Amino acid sequence: MRVCGWWRGAGAFLTLVGGISLGPALAWPGETVTFGSVAGGQAGLITTVLKKYAFDVKNGITVDLKLFDPAKMEEAVFFRRLDAGLFPPISAARAHLRGSPLQMFRGIMLNHTALLVRADVPGASVAELRGRKLGTLGRITALYANMALVLKQRGVDIERHFEVIIGTPPVLLGLFERGDLHTMIHFEPYVTRLVLQKKARELLRPNDEWKKLTGQPLLLSGATAYEDWIQKNRGAARALARAFADTAAFIRKNPQVAIEDARKDLGIRSMEEAELYAKRLPDLMLERWDREAVANARLMIERSVELGFLDRMPAGEVFVTLE
Repeated sequence: MRVCGWWRGAGAFLTLVGGISLGPALAWPGETVTFGSVAGGQAGLITTVLKKYAFDVKNGITVDLKLFDPAKMEEAVFFRRLDAGLFPPISAARAHLRGSPLQMFRGIMLNHTALLVRADVPGASVAELRGRKLGTLGRITALYANMALVLKQRGVDIERHFEVIIGTPPVLLGLFERGDLHTMIHFEPYVTRLVLQKKARELLRPNDEWKKLTGQPLLLSGATAYEDWIQKNRGAARALARAFADTAAFIRKNPQVAIEDARKDLGIRSMEEAELYAKRLPDLMLERWDREAVANARLMIERSVELGFLDRMPAGEVFVTLE
């Protein structure tokens, strides 16, 4: 009975201060969800903000972050080493076709990559760079898959028309700056930095290309888990989706604050770099995960089938909403 009395007292106290934000310290941490993300770049920014402002705890869960390079992170999700993690739409569809029913239950990042060419390499179009060395992350990654998709719609086959060099993000940057790569696909904020330093020119942004084709932004990755985990942990999955929605809303509203919070993850080197990235950042966050967003994600899979990246449409649902 003393416990009940304590709760009545706590309830009265909370009613008294109901108009005041009590902060994350008074939120119940709830179930722990092991989530895979990338150690750096925009993915690192998102998870840093999620944890710093306790958007996980405020939604009743605790996110235990495990950080990887992009390809290793996707392998960790696929091989069930995590409860959930960031995963690309096309890779999720391919997993379905191979009998591994991964489902994306909250889109998170829009494509923030670009095809870059060294400033000292001639050529103002993708066609003029055919035969050159092109650096990219692993073929399993969203960075590779999205670029291959939009280039194919231009009639360019990334494997046939370039000498593809696979590497991790820091390795690609090093090769590019030394001149061992003529062109590469990379992500923000490194794209912004190289352009500002006049070391590179942007040739193509997949997000812009997809908008021209469909009128919608291009999804890069989202919170993804196996279907059976979502069914058994629907409450935790829904809380995780809401935590990412809150994180996205905060970043869209406060891009400069978010960049400062994640400055170490991003490797921002100058105020000019931070300011330009802050202007771009709000439009690189997926605001809503609703029927329209899911339909746009499915369109990406349909185009992938039409262009031969996938054999057929998956029979099961690759994209779900939990609200």
